[in-house]
Amino acid sequence: MTNPRVLTVTALHKIRKEGAYANILTNEMLSQNNLARLDAAMFTDLVHGTTRYRRYLDYLIEFCANRPIAEIEDQLVNILEFSLYSYLIRAKPQHAVVNEGVETAREIIGERSVGFINAILRKVVSKSKSDWDHEISNQLSGIDLLGTIYSMPNWIVEYYQKQVSNERELIVLLQSLNLSPVPTFLRPPNQRINELNLIPGNWSPFGYFESKRGDLQRKLLESRLVIQDEGSQLVALALISAEIVGSDTSWLDMAAGPGGKAAFMAAAAPSRKATLVANELHPHRAKLIENTLQRLDLRADVQVGDALNQAWSAQFDRVLLDAPCTGLGALRRRAESRWRKTPADLIELVDLQKKLLGKAVQAARAGGIVGYTTCSLHPRETEEVVNFIAKTHRVQILNAPMFLPGIPMEDSPFIKLWPHRHGTDGMFMGLLQVG
Repeated sequence: MTNPRVLTVTALHKIRKEGAYANILTNEMLSQNNLARLDAAMFTDLVHGTTRYRRYLDYLIEFCANRPIAEIEDQLVNILEFSLYSYLIRAKPQHAVVNEGVETAREIIGERSVGFINAILRKVVSKSKSDWDHEISNQLSGIDLLGTIYSMPNWIVEYYQKQVSNERELIVLLQSLNLSPVPTFLRPPNQRINELNLIPGNWSPFGYFESKRGDLQRKLLESRLVIQDEGSQLVALALISAEIVGSDTSWLDMAAGPGGKAAFMAAAAPSRKATLVANELHPHRAKLIENTLQRLDLRADVQVGDALNQAWSAQFDRVLLDAPCTGLGALRRRAESRWRKTPADLIELVDLQKKLLGKAVQAARAGGIVGYTTCSLHPRETEEVVNFIAKTHRVQILNAPMFLPGIPMEDSPFIKLWPHRHGTDGMFMGLLQVG
C-alpha cells in the first residue's frame, strides 16, 4: 500500500519547486493512489498544514541544523518539515514522529540520510512547542517574530497590522488564517434538499455545515448542494437584495468561474423572472460553471471571453464583479498562496480591478446595481477601487451592510467579513447604483 508520508514528500516538492497548487495536487494524487480513508485525511492535512507553516518550520530546521535551508537536500527538508508539523502543530507523540521521519528518509533517500534526520528530530522533540516559541521570541522581535511564529511573509503581517491595530485581535486573526476551513455548503435559493446530515450555517440563510463527517464527494453528487464559503454566499445575497427601481430581469456575473456565485444567482433569478449571463475568461473555468448549473438543473447563458472586450452597454439591471485579487482574505483555504503573492502583484491587480469595475458600471443601466467583491480586505484593492470609480463615473455608493441585517460589521458603507470575527473567508463588497 502507498505510504502517505512518501506521497507527502512528493507533494511538498511539487508545491515548492514546481509551482503546484496544494488543493488541486492533493486531489490528483489521491485519485491516483489507493489510500485508506484515514491515510488520505492525514496526507491532505500534512500537505496543506506543512505548506502553511513553512516559515515557522524552516526557521526551526535551520536553528537545529545550524545551517541555511538552501544547504540541506530538498527531500530532507520536506521530511523534516512534515515531521515538525506533526509534532509541533498536530501534537503527535515524540517517538512516533522520530520513527516515522527516519523510516520515510530511509525509504526515499537511503541509509545515508538516517543519522541527520534522527539527530534533528530528536533535538526538536526534546522541547515542547511553547518552549520553541519562547526560543524564537528570544531570537526575534516585532514583525519578524509575528511572521515567523504565525508563518506569514512580513508584508502580509504588516498589512493586517494596519487593519487590526489591537495586538490580541491581530494574533487571533493570524491564528485563524492557519486553520483549515470547515466545509460549508450552499443550498441555492429556491432549491430543496433531502440531505439530513446538515446543520444551518452561522450567518447565511442558505449555508449549511455537516453535522458529522461524511462522504463529501457523494454528498455533492447526490444532492443540490455546492461547496461555498458563507462569505461568498452573503455577498451574492447582498447584491440580489439591494433595492432597485424599474426592471429587474437581466443579470450579469462578469467573472463567474468557477461558478459558485453564478449558481446562487441562477437559482434566485427565476423568482424575479430574470435571466443570468455568466461570463468567464478561461474556457476550463466556464466548463466548471456549466457542469455545476447542469447538476443543479439551473439555467444561465455561459459566455467565454475577456470581460473588458465584451460589447455590454447599459443593458443589465444587476452586475456582479468578483474581481481577480490577491486572495489575502482566503489564506486559510489556499495553503501556498501566502508564499507566492508579493506587493508587486497588488499594484498590477489594482489597475485591472479599476478597469473591470469601470466596465461593470458601463454594462449596467441607469439605476442598476453593481456589486464589486474580492476575497481580500486590503484597502488598495477594495474601498480605494470603489472610491476611484465613484469619482470618475456617475455612481452612488450604497450602504451595503444594510442588506445583510443581523450580521455585526464595522461602521462602513462596505461589507467586510473577517475570518476571526465571522468564521468566513475575508470578503469585501461595495454596492454601486449607476446614475
